[in-house]
Amino acid sequence: MSVMSKRRERSRRCALVAATLMVLALIGAPKYVLADLRDTTGCIVTGTCIGFGKRKDVDPTGVVHEIYLVGDTFFPDIVHLDYGDEILFVNMLNRPTVIIATDASWRSILLHRNASWGMVVQPRTRLSFREISILAISRGELRISPPPPPVDYGKLIDEAGNVIGKDGSFIRAAEGPDESYTGH
Repeated sequence: MSVMSKRRERSRRCALVAATLMVLALIGAPKYVLADLRDTTGCIVTGTCIGFGKRKDVDPTGVVHEIYLVGDTFFPDIVHLDYGDEILFVNMLNRPTVIIATDASWRSILLHRNASWGMVVQPRTRLSFREISILAISRGELRISPPPPPVDYGKLIDEAGNVIGKDGSFIRAAEGPDESYTGH
């Protein structure tokens, strides 16, 4: 197969995956399905899918992101990170469980209550994951991106302790002890 044929084939695959993503987003597909398709799109575009070659591992950054399995969900269920960051899964459930990539390309050890397991995220790491147990409904996603910006609520308390709006307008008077309060 010539180089041009390979490029055309890759472009065709990218267009097909992009169209599929758009249709699924329009019909309201669950976010973990979209995460799997983003993984697939990324590997086709970057050439990291099986058959296209492999990207080199990156050095660990030293940054650790803890993900807790609590109730029926991961907390947080979406983690923004960079290649080389470590994810550390902590099981807070009263039952043992295993965490696995949605394509089964990686899996944790059996995690009993309060046990943890970690791995360094590499360019070939599947970014969506789920829990394996009898009642497994927990799903999560890793995103290679900076975290979303924090929300700026502005200055909410003025010098007198009054609650004010973001625009500086008075909302309500301060509550609490009056000036005669001595602290005893």
